Amino acid sequence: MFGIGISEIIIIAVVILIFVKPEDIPVFFRKTGRLFGELKRTYDKMNKAKDDFVNMAEEYAKKTQDEAIGNDKGGSDGKSSEKEDIDKG
Repeated sequence: MFGIGISEIIIIAVVILIFVKPEDIPVFFRKTGRLFGELKRTYDKMNKAKDDFVNMAEEYAKKTQDEAIGNDKGGSDGKSSEKEDIDKG
């Protein structure tokens, strides 16, 4: 389970019992659960922002590459590229 063995779980339980009063344990776990939930939401938001940025960068790269290819083929301005000039020459 999450790479944690039974011995680690027992150690964690003992440490919790030492530092947290038994009557405060439910409150402790509730707060811990909320903290992990908030951390997960923040991680998911950052991961989505990263993915959006990567997708936007890929779209921009493709667009600029397509424009460069279009210009090499004698784009919309009617001018021929150097390669076409050499082939005609």
